[in-house]
Amino acid sequence: MQSPVRSPLSNHASNPLPILRSRQEYRSCHVRLPGSSERVAAIAHNGQYYSFFRVEKTEDRAREIGDRLLRKGHTVLLTQTPKAYAVWILEPEAEVASIFATAGTHVVTPKLATALRVLNSPTQYQPCYIRVPDLEKRLVAICYQSQYYSLFKVLDDLPQALELINRLRYRGDETVITHTAKGFALWILEPDATLD
Repeated sequence: MQSPVRSPLSNHASNPLPILRSRQEYRSCHVRLPGSSERVAAIAHNGQYYSFFRVEKTEDRAREIGDRLLRKGHTVLLTQTPKAYAVWILEPEAEVASIFATAGTHVVTPKLATALRVLNSPTQYQPCYIRVPDLEKRLVAICYQSQYYSLFKVLDDLPQALELINRLRYRGDETVITHTAKGFALWILEPDATLD
């Protein structure tokens, strides 16, 4: 008698990929991998570092990706966010990397400002409104170096902004930060925008 064919995702008990559902179970950080000077978004869990691989909308899809990575010999961890699931890969030789090691947590040095494109003075950009092809409403924006950037989010501190910037850069978005009295405003390039 043939045994029934089962989807590997139909039974999560047979799919022991660890999934961290609370932010208290891990901490966000950045690491450097062997042979690279680039900083990579990562999480620390149980004294080990996991580099960011990708985000999926559903747990089943994240587990499917995780299973593929497991079959290739990787150790995988999943995290749940409010709207998605992130897939992370163990990096046993990673070293924690922090650009704040010499700059201080909230200090924006000139070198750091250039690397992150932090605009500290309102004279460096012009506030405006723009329209983009896929949205009906106009967007709050800035014009910087003849390009338009829409407001994405305002964050309390630079480490938060940096973490989000790395995620956006991974997606391929170009960003600029403005340092304001309310915190750090994160802006995303809108190449098809028109001034409103």
